[in-house]
Amino acid sequence: PLVVRYNHWGYRPLVGENNTKVFKQLGVDIVELSTSFHVVRELMLESLKRRGDFCWHCHTGIYAGVMHMALKFDTPLIFWGESTAEYHSWYTFEEMEEVDEKRFNRLMNQGMTADDMFEFLGGRVERRDLWMFDYPKRKDLVKLKVQSICLGNYIEWNTKPQVEIIKRELGWQGQPVEGVPPQYDYEKIECTFQGMRDYAKFVKRGYGRTNHLATIDIRNGELDRDTALKLESEYDGKRPASIDWFLDILQITEDEFYDILEKHQVHPWKFDRAAVETGKPMPDMDRWDHTKLEGPVGPAKDANGKVVKYV
Repeated sequence: PLVVRYNHWGYRPLVGENNTKVFKQLGVDIVELSTSFHVVRELMLESLKRRGDFCWHCHTGIYAGVMHMALKFDTPLIFWGESTAEYHSWYTFEEMEEVDEKRFNRLMNQGMTADDMFEFLGGRVERRDLWMFDYPKRKDLVKLKVQSICLGNYIEWNTKPQVEIIKRELGWQGQPVEGVPPQYDYEKIECTFQGMRDYAKFVKRGYGRTNHLATIDIRNGELDRDTALKLESEYDGKRPASIDWFLDILQITEDEFYDILEKHQVHPWKFDRAAVETGKPMPDMDRWDHTKLEGPVGPAKDANGKVVKYV
């Protein structure tokens, strides 16, 4: 078996430890894909401005990059995890969802192709730098008879018991995530950017990952509504301790961050910055990468250091 990983430049230290022990035991080959971090920073800032979500490179790189590797290594059968029906309404559980180009354009790239991004960035990256975000040509996938499917189409997808299996049988370890109750030590644990991504969602929509996870537990009969509301009140909407670390990467101020997201707020929600408390730092934050890059990110800024024009 071949495991393909897309490295979005946000892996937390435990991810490497988990992967090492799991991959050794399973006996798999591994290919890891990474885009230049200089390019990634530009994509993060641009997608934050245009969609209120800085993870365009991750959404697209994971899926398009894997399909490129399927062609490169003549691998026609690709397995993914859960169906998106678990988290979205683009597909239903009754559909046999395929992880194909239609799904990619419908859901993953947020309506922005690599060609779009190249134009948006105004020459700050070369077109060839974005090959990993281009979905492969259909004729090449058809020739190889690629089948790209979700395991969740065939087995009931309940993350909690599945996590217990990999903890017990493979020694996999969980860890806390910013803005999430400690019992959810398995959800989105790999990414240093996760706390900021969930916070951006709260600023835009008024709910965060605790609401999201508690809702799934209510659906599965594992949590009552009153307890869920208490958890949401305690954990959602906290200003992440990692916010300064994140803003330094994109070279924007906290005010600019809120100004950008204000354009993406969903009516009638109105974010009140004055009511926000800062959350607790993660225990591994001192081990996150703190490499300083001098090169500028994004379009030109005025004399006060602010971006001349947002979208």
